[in-house]
Amino acid sequence: EMEVQTWFRSLPFCTRYILLLSISVPLLVRFNIISPYSLILTYEKAVIRLQIWRFITCLFPLSINFNTIFLLFFRYRYSLELETGHFNRRTADYAYFLTLLVVGSSILALTFEANFEMPSAFTIAILYLWSKLNPSMTVSFLFGITFQAQYLAFAMIALDFLMGGPIMGSLIGVFVCHVYHFFAILYPSLHGRVYVKTPQLL
Repeated sequence: EMEVQTWFRSLPFCTRYILLLSISVPLLVRFNIISPYSLILTYEKAVIRLQIWRFITCLFPLSINFNTIFLLFFRYRYSLELETGHFNRRTADYAYFLTLLVVGSSILALTFEANFEMPSAFTIAILYLWSKLNPSMTVSFLFGITFQAQYLAFAMIALDFLMGGPIMGSLIGVFVCHVYHFFAILYPSLHGRVYVKTPQLL
């Protein structure tokens, strides 16, 4: 038990709480402590009634199954990679990226009346940003299949599609993250002008 606590506390701030919420939310739903209908994203509840927590909770899994475990593994792994790599010692910048991800995904989901729960959007976006930063790195996928990291997000989406899952959430995650990567990382590196700045309050 002490080893688990030590490991958990050693995790970087954002990844620690992403993991905590990703585990606790489906467990709270599973044991009927919280109704899943109080967590999903709908325009009436989130916007009209100002139940703003739904913008965040819709990005976390609400059930426990193989897909949940699969997403949780990739979410944890690549969030940790980002926070200890590109965002190392820049917790505020990573938190701001996650905030923009929540806002962008929610706006698009409500605009296109997409899934009321979109855990895949959150996971794919984190994974996609890592793959954009490490495009030529070799990664291992299911059954030992290896390919360059730049294709990882699309392999995940293809697998989700083949398993019969909705892919709109994943596509939203890719789009939001692609826009972020362009304005926060790619464009400034080419032209020196920064469009995405982390607010001082973070």
